Amino acid sequence: MPRPWIALRRLVPLLLLLAACSRATAAPAVRGAGTPRTTPAAAAQATPDPQSQAATPATPGKPCVPTPWGPSTTTPIDDAPVRSSVGQGHVLRGVVRASPGCAPIAGAKIIFWLAGPDGQYDDNHRATVFTDAAGSYHFESNFPGRYSQRPQPHIHLFVSAAGYRGVELEYHPAEGQVEGAFEIVLAPAAP
Repeated sequence: MPRPWIALRRLVPLLLLLAACSRATAAPAVRGAGTPRTTPAAAAQATPDPQSQAATPATPGKPCVPTPWGPSTTTPIDDAPVRSSVGQGHVLRGVVRASPGCAPIAGAKIIFWLAGPDGQYDDNHRATVFTDAAGSYHFESNFPGRYSQRPQPHIHLFVSAAGYRGVELEYHPAEGQVEGAFEIVLAPAAP
């Protein structure tokens, strides 16, 4: 069971980033959930998720804001199989960028893990995806299962690349959402 101070430690950078994005005037903030495609019923119920990560879109002459470590309380399993699909019904895509200059990062490693439809984590719902030359990734799964400790559907991600600090975070699709975009910005590793 996670300790409350750990959750608070992870929430503070997110709140600071959200406050900074709301003050930005040069470019609008991009929600981590992007522009979802939803069913009509889900569209009527969709509300912004306060835990969705935000990143500053590419703006000439300005760096991207690094994606903060997210609210995830689990640890990725580094040997997740390389595959882009662990089910059907929800597609997540996006681009991994570097914070200085917003350049795409080719070959970034993204580990995904989520609960299956039965609400259980298992090897069938883990995957490793690498970004292409344009820094893009594509991952398909079932809609994340719910379980009693975490009733909100979510997909865990751990993103890393050579020369950059890794970041662990969660993506929270809205009920009925079949597609989403999640932009991730990595900061350079400390020298």
